[in-house]
Amino acid sequence: MAPSQDDALTLAQQGIALAESGRYHEAVQRLSAAAQSIPDNVEVRMWLGHCYEQMGFHQQALEQYLAGVELAPNDNELKGAAARMQALLRQTPSVASKGVPVGPDGRRVHGRLSPLLVGGLIALLLIPGCFFLVRVLLPAVHPPSSSVSGRPPGRPRPGTRIPVPTTAGPSVDIEGTKVQAKEARLKAALRVLRSQLEQYRADSGRYPDNLLDLPGAGLDLTPPSKLPPGAVEPEMTLTLPVDPFTGRADTWAYDPLTGEVHSGSDATALDGTPYSDW
Repeated sequence: MAPSQDDALTLAQQGIALAESGRYHEAVQRLSAAAQSIPDNVEVRMWLGHCYEQMGFHQQALEQYLAGVELAPNDNELKGAAARMQALLRQTPSVASKGVPVGPDGRRVHGRLSPLLVGGLIALLLIPGCFFLVRVLLPAVHPPSSSVSGRPPGRPRPGTRIPVPTTAGPSVDIEGTKVQAKEARLKAALRVLRSQLEQYRADSGRYPDNLLDLPGAGLDLTPPSKLPPGAVEPEMTLTLPVDPFTGRADTWAYDPLTGEVHSGSDATALDGTPYSDW
């Protein structure tokens, strides 16, 4: 059963906090559960895509980014992220293309029984025998009832809501979450730009005079579900990422002599440092 709206927001907050601490597998579990109740939440889709990207699951990341693009067609950051995943998938052949079977999560499926399955089979064989020995060798013991109603200790009354613990505090700070999401996107955009600049320098021996000199400066991305019948899916190439705090891709502070690139925003981060120093 899908969680309620309030519980979904709490799960989303927990997932974002886990993602920021690098615990991507746990973050995916909470964000996926939140997406069941709030599937139209763009931030949840973006964070799911970010987690899958950091885990190396580029196909799953692309699916989440494209879902976000369908919800926010004018979000250039999501378009750039989807294009980045598409480019990586074209450059890196999957294990499936090499003849190795893969599961739905993109991992290899080995031809032998997994240790977990073997352990489960052994447990199924041992449990009946242990139960028989306990019934035969030990006298019957009737535990005292914990209450008049006969409910075991610690069990909540039917209909009682169990509070969900959160690593981000007792309340959900939606505005703070949005700023954290923007800061995460800024870090990701800076990583992309700096990686492209170093690759350009390795190829040509110098940094480009302008960020627009980086290869793949155009992007025409339309989600496949929005294409007219019979249309060919457009070619997607890398593009300059958008600074989430200026909303533009042409405001980056760039020094062609040193190759340093920073945000063009004059705002201050949640930790008190200016974004222009990131």
